[in-house]
Amino acid sequence: MKKIIVMVFAIMMLMTSVVLAHNDTVTMPEGANIASIEKIAVARPLYVPLKDFPSLDELTLAVSNGAAKNKVIQVVPYADVANGIKVDTGKDIDKLDRHVAAKLFRDNVKRYADAYVLLTVANNTRTVFYFDVYRSGTNELLYSNRMITTTDESDTIKDYTGMVQDFYNGLETSQKMQIKEQEKAREDAAKAAEKAQREREREAARARDKD
Repeated sequence: MKKIIVMVFAIMMLMTSVVLAHNDTVTMPEGANIASIEKIAVARPLYVPLKDFPSLDELTLAVSNGAAKNKVIQVVPYADVANGIKVDTGKDIDKLDRHVAAKLFRDNVKRYADAYVLLTVANNTRTVFYFDVYRSGTNELLYSNRMITTTDESDTIKDYTGMVQDFYNGLETSQKMQIKEQEKAREDAAKAAEKAQREREREAARARDKD
C-alpha cells in the first residue's frame, strides 16, 4: 500500500498544471505490470449522455484519439477493434446487446492489443470519469484513474477530450516510472549477485589458504 501511495504522489508531482486542476485519484493494484503495455485498445465507454451533453459516439472517438501526442503506447481505436471482431467472428458488436457486446469485446481484444481501457462516466453534481485499464485476455485490472471535473469545466466534448488526454499522459508517466523501477531492480539484483559471487570467491580463497 505504501508503494502505491508514493507512486500516486510522484505521478501527481510530475503532471502538468492542467492535470492538477482535476481531482484525480490514480491507483495500481500491487503487482500490476503496465511496463509491458505497447498497445491499448479502447472499449465502448459506459456512458448515458444527458441533454446537450456529448454523444456516446463523440466520447468514444475522443478516447480513441486522445493519445495522438503520446509516443510510448499505441492506442487501438474502438472502431478498429469492432471492425476486427466483425471480420474475425462475423459479429457486429455495435448491433448487439450491450452486455453481449462487452463480453465479445473482452473475449477477442487480446488479438489486437496488450490491454484495453474502459471509461465509465457518472453524471452527478459534477461529472466523474473512471478510467480502468485491464490486461487483455485475463481482464486483470492494471491501472485506474478517477477524474472529477472542476467548476471551471463544462460538459463539452472539448473538456471531455482534455480529460482523456490527461488520462493518457498520466498512464504514460506511470509506465515510465515503473520501467525505471524495474530497471533499477534488475541493476540492484545484478550488483547483489556480483557481490555474492565475490564473497564466495573470497571464502574459497580463504579455505585454500587454510589447507
